[in-house]
Amino acid sequence: MGERTGAWVKGLVGLVTVLLLPALLSAADYPNTPINLIVPYAAGGSTDVAARALAKVSPKRMPQPLVVVNQPGGAGITGRVAVVKAAPDGYALLFGYDSGEDLVTPHTRKIPYDQKGAGLNGTTIPFRGGAEAVTALLGGNTDFSGQVYSEAMPHVKAGRLKVLAVGTRERDPVIPDIPTFIEEGVNVWTFGAIRGIGAPKDTPEPVIGYLEGAVKKITEDPEFHQVMKDLVHPVLFRDRKAFLKNMQDGFDMYGKLIKELNLKLE
Repeated sequence: MGERTGAWVKGLVGLVTVLLLPALLSAADYPNTPINLIVPYAAGGSTDVAARALAKVSPKRMPQPLVVVNQPGGAGITGRVAVVKAAPDGYALLFGYDSGEDLVTPHTRKIPYDQKGAGLNGTTIPFRGGAEAVTALLGGNTDFSGQVYSEAMPHVKAGRLKVLAVGTRERDPVIPDIPTFIEEGVNVWTFGAIRGIGAPKDTPEPVIGYLEGAVKKITEDPEFHQVMKDLVHPVLFRDRKAFLKNMQDGFDMYGKLIKELNLKLE
């Protein structure tokens, strides 16, 4: 009995080794085809612009190009689902994060509130992306909107839009003359427009490690810094551990707010 058990264990170990070998080999060869960088919003918005800046510089740091693929719809959920269902091989990545779809929606699928935490009176109007939100604002279809620099600053410089305040806890060094909402007496702040890259669950660790290193090199590239500077986008790379903590902090904060306001699905 002991010999048979031992043989079975050896056979199991051999089987596991054979099953893991293709994954290890593919990770060693990664990437050998173009990588789809899925943006869950329409073209022209800040997330799309940042993704294309990353893709523009990526050939200098990666053997295969990053291909930006816009998959808007479902309030940003469609593109996320596409990545979740993709093969965990590192060839379908999500570019986004730190938005309502990641920090708010998991607590409540529908957003049944109007800007309450800040004591503001308004109605939330969803758009497929930031570019469409700016167009609606310029056309007088909306009264105010939360935007990031690349979407709003050209219109601000042209005198078509006015910046009331920044949503971060402290003044932003990119536009230091603009006060925070808290300074203006409105008790609200956000985690800022932080972008991140996500891969499907069970993507091999060597692939994740490669991507983390490659993205770090891209964000340190002078050309990337210049592109982002032209877009009025600050650059601050965060590794997986730091980024995950930021996401968790935001998730917990919005979850607490939703609970305090007794927001529920309708």
